Amino acid sequence: MCREVFGLDVANTVYAFDSTTIGLCTLPFPWARYRSKQHAMKLHNLLDLRGNITTLLRISPARLHDVNVLDDLRPEAGAFYVMDRGNVDFERLHRWMLAGALFVTRPQEPPVRPRQVPAGRQGHRGPLRLDHPSPAVLFLSRAP
Repeated sequence: MCREVFGLDVANTVYAFDSTTIGLCTLPFPWARYRSKQHAMKLHNLLDLRGNITTLLRISPARLHDVNVLDDLRPEAGAFYVMDRGNVDFERLHRWMLAGALFVTRPQEPPVRPRQVPAGRQGHRGPLRLDHPSPAVLFLSRAP
């Protein structure tokens, strides 16, 4: 039995969803062709962080993109899902929000925001440059 304190006082269930790719030998696993000379499978894991209990474990060919597994999950209303950026698909995540689930993830690319020009700066000409990356940004869903 896990006796570790979760470290966060949340009344709702919190899940972590991630996957890993596992390389395989070529001959025993012909179904797992990954690249021209490589074979691999992908292990998708949904972990309940309150007790470190795996609630879903799915094995798939390594070519299956992580975001496709979201279609197989049934989101729990009120639960929080922490995901890697490989699962960012706003159409799928919108369906999760409509089901009452909440998620936290990172964007695929770092967001870009306009540079701030100090007021009264003399000699500034031309438009603001849009190449200043923002600090870390998370997408947080809201309950409908």
